[in-house]
Amino acid sequence: YVGDEPTRIDDVYVTTETAAGGDLSSIDYCSTFAERMTQPAVLGIDEPYLPVVLQLHGRTGEHYRIEIRRPDQSLFAGVDHTFTEPLAQGLHWWAWYWNGNVSASEQGVWTVDAIADGMPARRTTFTVGATTVYGPRFAPGVGRSYRVNGVVQRDTLRISPLGAPVTYALVGAPAGVTLTDSVLTLPAASSQPSRSAWFQAVATDAAARRDTAWFHLVDPSKPPALVTGVPPRASDALALASFPSPARGAATLRFTLPRASSVSLAVFDLSGRRVRRLLDPATSLAPGEQQVRWDGRDDRGAPVGAGVYFAALESDGATRLRRIVLLD
Repeated sequence: YVGDEPTRIDDVYVTTETAAGGDLSSIDYCSTFAERMTQPAVLGIDEPYLPVVLQLHGRTGEHYRIEIRRPDQSLFAGVDHTFTEPLAQGLHWWAWYWNGNVSASEQGVWTVDAIADGMPARRTTFTVGATTVYGPRFAPGVGRSYRVNGVVQRDTLRISPLGAPVTYALVGAPAGVTLTDSVLTLPAASSQPSRSAWFQAVATDAAARRDTAWFHLVDPSKPPALVTGVPPRASDALALASFPSPARGAATLRFTLPRASSVSLAVFDLSGRRVRRLLDPATSLAPGEQQVRWDGRDDRGAPVGAGVYFAALESDGATRLRRIVLLD
């Protein structure tokens, strides 16, 4: 955690007062670093507050902004913050009065945009409904690690009490690892070929909402696995370009995908406000070179005018930004 790097927002999410322990003034700062607080599957319009949590760092004098937008992309709330001293790594949370400020007609998918020093940094969405609903959430959400030690071990899978009852299943478990209801049984000796083996537990509720936790089984009597080759992630070769530069009235965005993946592409102004969604996050594209034309208009079809804009491409957890200069 160094304090001299430009502002970066590592995480942003929405929670509830209940998930924060029932009192927003006393959030457990340290444990929140270890893992996110529970996020609702649906945030009810009857909630008293809308808390937004950020994990970030920044330098003195630098700035970030949070914007919360309704399903029609109109601004519900925003906040600006300037660092008065370096923050090597920390949490900030903001809460808005919610109950009474949101009507039944505004139910749907809302957006939270985090903008770091004028550049789009993080985006998350959350669903607003009549009342709050929580999905499954493992506790701890970061999973567990076990050591094979010559005796049979048992552990009970735990889930947050906020959600509905769940059923459990194992995925990719080594031989001898079994599950009965919520009780995980680990063998006294393993048959895994190397020191580490990983598997998952999946919790599913009656509405088919799921949460997954990773588990790690360590057998010190086995040799470590040798890494003989790791295929590159799609994000490693992700590229984005804009032409012509500068552009007059319209611009073409060209990008390359190393493999088939879901892609999101949008254009933002200098304040970090989204002006045009070009590719929906659910868009799936084939590998290879792709191009999308932006006609210089916003989501409502109105010309945006001359100025500097930024295209943001997201794929496989990676983001690429490209400046676009529009002329009259």
